[in-house]
Amino acid sequence: MQQALYYQQTGFLDDAEALYNRLLKMVPGHPDPLHFLGMLYHQRGNRELALDYIEKSIRGNPKNAIYHNNYGLVLQQGGRPKEAEESYRKAADLQPDYAEAWYNLGVVSVMQGNLEEAEKAYQQALDIRPDYIKALFNLAAVQQEQANLDEAKKTIEKILKISPDSPEAHHSLALALHKMGGGRNIYNAQQHLLRAIELRPDYLDAYVHLGDLQADANILVDAIRCYKKALELEPKHRPAVLGLVSTLIKYESTDEAEPYINALLEQNPDDMMALNELGNLRSIQGNFNEAEKIYRRILEHSPNHPAAYLGLSKCRKYTVADRDFIGQMKKQPANTAAINYALGKVYTDIGEYDEAFLYYKAANDIRNNKIDYDRKNTTARVDHIIETFTADFIQEMQKGGNDSELPVFVLGTPRSGTTLTEQIISSHPLAFGAGELTYIGSQFEVYTRGRVKGPRDITFAIGQLQLSDVSELAGQYLSAIRKICPDDNILRITDKMPGNFNHVGYIAMLFPNARIIHTRRNPLDACLSIYFQGFADEHRYAFNLENLGYWYLDYLRLMEHWNNMLDGKILNIHYDDTVNDFENTARKLIEFCGLEWDDQCVRFYEKKRDIKTASQWQVRQPIYKSSLERWKRYDKHIDVLKEILAGYY
Repeated sequence: MQQALYYQQTGFLDDAEALYNRLLKMVPGHPDPLHFLGMLYHQRGNRELALDYIEKSIRGNPKNAIYHNNYGLVLQQGGRPKEAEESYRKAADLQPDYAEAWYNLGVVSVMQGNLEEAEKAYQQALDIRPDYIKALFNLAAVQQEQANLDEAKKTIEKILKISPDSPEAHHSLALALHKMGGGRNIYNAQQHLLRAIELRPDYLDAYVHLGDLQADANILVDAIRCYKKALELEPKHRPAVLGLVSTLIKYESTDEAEPYINALLEQNPDDMMALNELGNLRSIQGNFNEAEKIYRRILEHSPNHPAAYLGLSKCRKYTVADRDFIGQMKKQPANTAAINYALGKVYTDIGEYDEAFLYYKAANDIRNNKIDYDRKNTTARVDHIIETFTADFIQEMQKGGNDSELPVFVLGTPRSGTTLTEQIISSHPLAFGAGELTYIGSQFEVYTRGRVKGPRDITFAIGQLQLSDVSELAGQYLSAIRKICPDDNILRITDKMPGNFNHVGYIAMLFPNARIIHTRRNPLDACLSIYFQGFADEHRYAFNLENLGYWYLDYLRLMEHWNNMLDGKILNIHYDDTVNDFENTARKLIEFCGLEWDDQCVRFYEKKRDIKTASQWQVRQPIYKSSLERWKRYDKHIDVLKEILAGYY
């Protein structure tokens, strides 16, 4: 018998079969050779013969737990999970300390969608054998699936104690931390993914998930690098391609993104996620008719596709004549933020503002429940920036700066008119609009990496800057924007990343002669527009009106500091002036940029270029005044915001 088992375990199945048959001739009906002969036939893929022999062994020894467990395995792999479950339960009843039977019961419960029973079974297996790694991994997966993220984290930490150098454990813990959300958890998730890659340099999924984390955090250069590394390992890996496409679009590299989308659609013309990215790309390019056709094609194929509804809602302004479409959207499950944002937008279009606000609030509540935002941390960070960037410090560091007048920085809060301002400037024949560039933020990340322990707070490292560092960083930035616009005839390139208001001191150090334009808007209008937009998770303040109000106060405080430190170097433009006195404001912008006036700047909406921001539809229209004092439409819903911002609107 032992010789037959050895042959079977080492792959000599013909020899094992001959020995089992010889044993059965010697002892007809003996359950052990019958059972293992059944497992041998299972190894060969002859499932029916396997079941027949295992059934005979069970009839010969019905109280053998191993027989019932293995019978369950064959049934399970044959697509008969309910019968497999009965076999595993029988095995566990016969031998309550049989950890493998409990583990298999967990697996087959997951197959049937019974996650609670699966969790109980895995726990039972671990009570018997606490170091059962497979059971720990599966338990963590089930806990994550049920959104028991704290418990999942504890389970994976147990795996790491047992196997600290397991790349799979580090990867699994990173996924749990990512789902839990929060700044500290996201940072730790990145560290675990980096450790997983260090332990296994060809870990495809770890590269993809690290790219996802970095893209969410707007660290786009690193995200692109991760996705491309994943594609080196597996060139047609769909999640990596989709992640890369989405990030390239955010990074303003639409020309590079499109071939990747086309390649996916060549493989599968009905790839709905690829089609959705193509729709997003067409919207950015201003081809809204084509984008609308793409989104509608998605909905014909997949009527419950929230992202397609959201994209479609942004293609144009809706009217009461679109009631059928609105009704179709209202039939969708209300538990996704995308559907609620889409409904908020179309109800705003048709002037039903109370209804619109309810949908926007529902969308933001869904988002905010997955976010942790500590406004005290934001306030402390602004305090530290103000303490660090004194006038004397900025002036000293400017000695290493670059005298170039090429960059023009347009900044402010999101939804404050930065896109419109850039569109006006870029309509000048000697100016180029580069859009929302992440280079300044990325430079902070790269420079401070390794200099700061814990979550990277860039302000702690600024004091270590040398003049040579400033010169090098300025040169890197100029090289990057020249790659976007290599035309030597262009005298000004705009970078309209709104969040650069955090980095004005740093920008002034790098480029003492750079133009800095600060766009402002009525605080209530700006905050509500942010609240309604559905920004990425990096804008953690954006999904709760109270958080948004206090964040805005910190922004005002910081911009007051920059204006004091750089007296006269910042042009402050109010959105109301742009709308109400457009040509004079446009002339002021062009003059500040050191350019001669050109009449094309008043016809900015004719300019053909990619616009990837939330204003991509509005900025292609002539100036309109409907967004002024927009907050009054929602007055009864925003008491908390009005109270926080009292005196500023």
